[in-house]
Amino acid sequence: MSRPRNTICFRMLITVLLILLLSAYVLANQLSGSKPQELSGVVTYRERIALPPDSRVTVTLVGTDQSSSEALIIAEEIVEPTGQVPIPFVLKYDAGAIRPEEDYGVRAIIKDQQGETLWATTEPYPIADLDNPGELEILVYRTESQPEAVATEGQVFMANDMQFTAYFEEDMVSLILPDSQMVRLPLVRSASGAKYSDGVTTFWTKGEEAFIELDGNEYHALSIDPSLNPWEKARRQGINFRAVGNEPGWMIEIRDNDVMVFTGDYGEVQITAPVGEAEINPQTGDLSYLAQTEILNLTVTIEKTPYTDTMSGEIFPRTVTVNVDDQKYQGGGQELQ
Repeated sequence: MSRPRNTICFRMLITVLLILLLSAYVLANQLSGSKPQELSGVVTYRERIALPPDSRVTVTLVGTDQSSSEALIIAEEIVEPTGQVPIPFVLKYDAGAIRPEEDYGVRAIIKDQQGETLWATTEPYPIADLDNPGELEILVYRTESQPEAVATEGQVFMANDMQFTAYFEEDMVSLILPDSQMVRLPLVRSASGAKYSDGVTTFWTKGEEAFIELDGNEYHALSIDPSLNPWEKARRQGINFRAVGNEPGWMIEIRDNDVMVFTGDYGEVQITAPVGEAEINPQTGDLSYLAQTEILNLTVTIEKTPYTDTMSGEIFPRTVTVNVDDQKYQGGGQELQ
């Protein structure tokens, strides 16, 4: 009767020993330094070039021991940017894979949606202290596969307090908006200037002046380079009065006793007509211009009251109403001579 009891005790002892061995194995792994760590920072480049849509950024932590024929990859992260550079990243790695005698660095590569490398580090960015790396700034450099078409200088515009940059291509414009948001708009037909639209966002530019319709709001924008100010440029060209307006974007320039040029609906409408001397309202001092063509009449009324742009908040010294047959436009303007 004692043999079965001894067998049961033996089996119980074996089970307890196996549990203890397994616990010791798990504890040893926990103490071996496999705690996850993080490296964070940004990837950036110096060129004033728009990052193409659907680009991908690969950030890699590698060992850089010179005795190794190839860099040992410790961790890797692929980032799909939602904006422009600098592009933030957080790289997680296993601390147990780090060797105290090894040197480490971070490398980064930016590729387009076709897989072509556009920017890359020339060599891994060295990490002096993995325990206290701080915020990293990984600088990447252009490669020969970078398309030349997007390597043009951007034109910076200011619309009220909103600043944005336009990068023009042959039949496309890339707009870098606040918070590094980027939209790419195809070129569409326009009677005057260049108009770009995807049906939601519209950008119309004529020289150094532009209108942008964004998120249901419309803004009148000017180049922030004062030497290219369209108002000063018009004054030097002999324009006596100039006005602009929104919803939809329009502008008008008047040269007294000579010609009136009206551009409306984001460049869809353009009227050039001879204009005579303005009529003056004896009670208010308001001015009225009448221009007649073979197919329509155009009248311009200039009131001596300030006008505040309903979208941008910009204040003009004159309120201007333009009537093209039955279509009415209202905005603000000022004398230039």
